[in-house]
Amino acid sequence: MPSKLEKNETIAIRCTPLADGGVTIGITLNHTLMDGEGLFTFVRAWGQRYSGVANEGRLVINHDRHLLSGTGRGSQRPHPAIRIVPPPSGETIPISQLPATTQHAFHVSRKNMSKLKALASTASEKSATDPPFVSTIDIVTALFVVLISRARGHGQDVRITTGVNARQRLDPPLPTNYAGNCVFSALSAYSKEDLQPETDSDDAGINPATLIKLSRQVRTSILELDSEFLRDSIEFVAQQEHLSRVVVSTKYILGPDLMFTSWTNMGLYDAEFSRTRPCYAGIAKVPFLDGMVVIAEAAKGVDGLDVLVFLECAAMQRLKVTCEQVSHLQD
Repeated sequence: MPSKLEKNETIAIRCTPLADGGVTIGITLNHTLMDGEGLFTFVRAWGQRYSGVANEGRLVINHDRHLLSGTGRGSQRPHPAIRIVPPPSGETIPISQLPATTQHAFHVSRKNMSKLKALASTASEKSATDPPFVSTIDIVTALFVVLISRARGHGQDVRITTGVNARQRLDPPLPTNYAGNCVFSALSAYSKEDLQPETDSDDAGINPATLIKLSRQVRTSILELDSEFLRDSIEFVAQQEHLSRVVVSTKYILGPDLMFTSWTNMGLYDAEFSRTRPCYAGIAKVPFLDGMVVIAEAAKGVDGLDVLVFLECAAMQRLKVTCEQVSHLQD
């Protein structure tokens, strides 16, 4: 991987030939330039050009920034998922002085996913305020909110930011070849009582009714991001004097909160370079990151999902032990 972006760089790419004739492609980019789907769209277009696809049949990248520009009318709603931070003091803490973090991919097989999805059918009758459905990703998110919160051991209420790809939520929707950043933040909150085990000796035990309750909270927060709300979010951000001071409101790094994003159905393995597709696509080793979870398709040829968790080392070790005991994650 390119180690970092130099001044004025927005993207850096390093290609490394392998002894078996393959190649690795490492991409480092400024996240304000592209989100996950934007990156994979870019790589598909790159692959088509490399493969000699004729211009008329080639994917053309759309990066029209005006599609997500404010109108100047100003925001009309509160946006609790976003906060404005003070100007930087100029002092930064070296990574060497921070607690060590690590990352680990927890595999959720198709059989595991079926078990989790089946829980939805066992839930009690919905109230009028409940969402019409919960997805498998919602349930996986809720499960790991519980497990990670227990592994951290803080015993506090937890808020989570869920990254939402808004391309098809906007009206009109963005072009399918849009390669910018269109991720918005959904915010949901969970009480410490719902996150704790029912007995002191059973960290792996999770009440199905509680899991469905938390899953519904995840889905409700996502459904709140309709086109009107998204456009108002754009107005809120556009009226800020310093965009670099606009951040998510959750304290997920070395705090009680969490950040979730999903890379499913984004075409991770769709790029083709001369009839060759990737056997693995994912995030490289990150020197320091805590409280972040990326849900993605499993490696090519493996069914299910990989839940990539970034966590402080001691908490990660506790999480690994607990996950080995969770019945929903056993085949």
